[in-house]
Amino acid sequence: MSTATATQNTRPVAAPSRRALLTGTAALAAWFVVMNVGSAAIASIAGYHGSTGMLFALSMSPGYGSAQAHGILTALGPQGRVANAATLAVFDVAFPLLYGWVLSGALRKLSARWPVSARTRTRLARFPLVAVAANWVADACILTLIATFPASLGTAAGVASVATTLKFAVMGIGAAAVVIGGAAAIIGRLRHAGARRAGSPA
Repeated sequence: MSTATATQNTRPVAAPSRRALLTGTAALAAWFVVMNVGSAAIASIAGYHGSTGMLFALSMSPGYGSAQAHGILTALGPQGRVANAATLAVFDVAFPLLYGWVLSGALRKLSARWPVSARTRTRLARFPLVAVAANWVADACILTLIATFPASLGTAAGVASVATTLKFAVMGIGAAAVVIGGAAAIIGRLRHAGARRAGSPA
């Protein structure tokens, strides 16, 4: 192994500050609210008067098939399909970037204290990007289904379903790792503080 490679493997992964993570989390929460309010506004403009939750039925429901996707798009009607496409195009491009950055940043910050190599930390930080890519793939397939309706495209529906399932799986694993890692870090700090107090002179 060359010196350059060894240096690269041991180089620490830059972790965001706590303020940056809090700001990113606040932006993610705010965007979630904007997305829900905005979807209702888009539905009203498009003339769709059904449940706005239906606009996210395909992008938030893993495991559907071609017949189920066709049934959902049929239930939306023409106005609902327009609102669905507009909602995805307007809001669901930035949303994956936000949750991907927050998860990636949290994993970078937590793994900086873990006894793992720099390469492993880099891989951990990039793991949430799989969800981001899967989200965009699913959105592209859903938009294709809407654009080609009433044709029933089994391949597009299948890819959208798999990508949506993958998105939620990666998000769940990443979030669980952050929660467990964060809890372990807090417990470690409490134990360290307790040991210091116990060892200090009365």
